[in-house]
Amino acid sequence: MILPGADLARAKVITLICHQLLSDMDVRFNGGEFNITASFGLAMATTKDGNSTAVFKRADHYLYQSKHAGRDCITVEGETLNHQVA
Repeated sequence: MILPGADLARAKVITLICHQLLSDMDVRFNGGEFNITASFGLAMATTKDGNSTAVFKRADHYLYQSKHAGRDCITVEGETLNHQVA
């Protein structure tokens, strides 16, 4: 997601809400029921970033940090939150 105008606190809240909404979904398919899990990596653009690629690269790094922490997590600028925070 790209959240123009959102500070880190607001972006974190929006990400937590999205994560919770996905977690609350029950998917039915072919006679079975499945739960959805999701990992997120959240990075904020700063004046030090030369371009958007730097921000996306950090966000991607944080996403993989979430996956390595056990998946179904959110990593915000290097701090990993588990799914129970939402």
